[in-house]
Amino acid sequence: MSNKDSNVYKEKLRILSKNFKLTPEQLSRLFNIPISKINNVKDEEMTNNEKEKIEYISAMLNYGLPGMEPNERVQILLDTLIEEFHLSISNIAKMINVEEDELINFKENGSIKKEIELKICVNLVMLNFILNQK
Repeated sequence: MSNKDSNVYKEKLRILSKNFKLTPEQLSRLFNIPISKINNVKDEEMTNNEKEKIEYISAMLNYGLPGMEPNERVQILLDTLIEEFHLSISNIAKMINVEEDELINFKENGSIKKEIELKICVNLVMLNFILNQK
């Protein structure tokens, strides 16, 4: 393996650190990787799980989040909640305290009032957080 290939994850962490002004301590917390590994990244010593975290999080922070509108991200959360937990729109509407037709309009990019859209977005993010606690 060439030296260039062995520094892939070090470079990804360096770019994140530069782009977002993140300290090694912050990177350690974001990736749940020991600070010793962050300070001395050696690709061959990283687990597959650590490599996957770096790949996914760095891609999302650098490319995924800026490339989507906030309501599109929340619609993905809604679709994920439906699929992952086998919930219906009706179930979710009750859980987040909105009318079912409002949630359907949101899901289908229909016209809804901004305050309803904000309520849906915030409550879906919180519901996702609650249901995905391990």
